[in-house]
Amino acid sequence: MLQKRLRDGSFLNKSNVALESNQYEATSNTNTCIYGGGAVGHQKSTTPTSPAMSPPATLMKFADFFVDPSNVPPSEAATVAEEMAADFFSEVSIMYDMLSDITAPTAEGRAVNELMRRLRNVLRAIDNRRIDSEGSNLLAQFANVRSLYNGLIRVFIFLYQRYYRTFVVLEVSELLTASWQRLLAFVVEYRILDETFVWKVYDYVAQIIGSLR
Repeated sequence: MLQKRLRDGSFLNKSNVALESNQYEATSNTNTCIYGGGAVGHQKSTTPTSPAMSPPATLMKFADFFVDPSNVPPSEAATVAEEMAADFFSEVSIMYDMLSDITAPTAEGRAVNELMRRLRNVLRAIDNRRIDSEGSNLLAQFANVRSLYNGLIRVFIFLYQRYYRTFVVLEVSELLTASWQRLLAFVVEYRILDETFVWKVYDYVAQIIGSLR
């Protein structure tokens, strides 16, 4: 699977377009993610690896590599996505915690702190559900998975917007980029979020990187 092939990879896309953003919002009911006063993209409410969204005949080109869409059943895709969300959260938590001594208390920072707390609680609830062996409605499981990955994307964009230069100084920017692109590649592979939306947030971050070079 792609997430295993890319775990140690580092792919950096360069751009020269500057974008600024000062606001974070996500509306879970409409699946629209907003960054800085305007919608980056509107997500269609899709089911990961659903039969209605069969893989294209050719591989999807993503960043500097190709993504082979997964053919696993929807129930398995949801479970894999939950497990990988814990990995991605662990990675972004490590990078987020690197900034604990230098971040200033702002409304935006407090909002991201709250988002991190909620993501942690959701992942803990998923673990408890597995331990208790309780059944789960598949549609509700997909909705939770999409919310998890929306939240992870928001945290990554916050890190890029506010602290990418700091990561460069700390010489860990490639780690940030590898984790970010691996997250998006996984989302594309399992069709967790709308592909058009994924491309838009990918380009958005590439523009942030380019504006700081």
